[in-house]
Parts: sequence; C-alpha cells; structure tokens
Amino acid sequence: MINLKLKKQKLNSKEIMIEIMEDIEKINLGRFNKKYPVSKTQCTNAITVSIKQTCKRLGIELDCEVPLQFSEKLKKQYDKKYGGIVDFIVTPTVGPKVAIELDSKNKRLSYAKLEELTKRGYICYWLRYKINKTGRPYKSFYKADCSEHYRKLGFDNTDVRIIEHIFHPTPSKPLC
Repeated sequence: MINLKLKKQKLNSKEIMIEIMEDIEKINLGRFNKKYPVSKTQCTNAITVSIKQTCKRLGIELDCEVPLQFSEKLKKQYDKKYGGIVDFIVTPTVGPKVAIELDSKNKRLSYAKLEELTKRGYICYWLRYKINKTGRPYKSFYKADCSEHYRKLGFDNTDVRIIEHIFHPTPSKPLC
C-alpha cells in the first residue's frame, strides 16, 4: 500500500529558501516584451503559487497573508492604527519561523515589517522581483548576495536577507 501522507523533511530556513528559489527560477511566464507585456500581478501570483507548491512538496506549513500587530514605534512611523499583513510565514521543521515579504518595488513598510519580525525571532527574507523586458540575459541574483546594492539605498539591517529574482522572457529562438 502506498503511503499518501507527505513526509516532513528536516529542513532549516536556508535550505527551505533554496528550494523555494529554485522552484521560482523554473517559472515560465512565456514570451513577453513591450508589445506583449507581463503584469506585476501575474508575477506575484506565479511566485505565490510556486511558494505554496514548494511548501506542499516539502511537507512544511505555510501561512499566507498573516496579520501582524505593529509595535508602537512602527504604528507611529507609518501612521497605522493596528498593523499590517506579512505575505508568507513558513514553519520549518528545524529552527525558527521564516517571514517572507514579496515586492516588485522598494517598499519601506515591507522592509520595516521584516525588521520588526527579526526582533521577534523570525528569520526574514525580502524577496524582490523584477521583470526583464529588454531580453538581455542577466544572472540570477538569488544565488549571489545582492544586499550590498540595497544597503546603499538605506535597507541596512543585516538580519533581513534580501533576495532578488528577475523574470526573463522565454526567447522565441534558442540562445545558442
């Protein structure tokens, strides 16, 4: 008899993020350019579905759009009465919970939420994505440390890990 229950793998936050990013790298949005654009909503939805599928495949718990109660400092700074939403909370089988914010722009509030969550013991990732409309090949940034660029822009909390993904159009002809 086949056991249909998913077996939980013992993965820490870094191993989970590698699995998530490798699956995101496989997303194919098709051929797009200025004439046939792809929207930010399409990209966000594709990444969301990919993260859900990865966590399901790994047998780990994932919560989406989790309410977050802000500290008094954050409420005052961003003129919020209560709090906000964290895009994803992943519960690894080993180690602390992982918070992921997904953005296509440099949103100070998203980053501030992650800074707050690091103080609460979460391991935090800011997953930034861009859309390459030029067709020029760029290297994948999730494997390299792209945080130096963002640190220069004022996102300087080293406890918040910054990962970048670039969506590339599928070429109509092979590149080789």
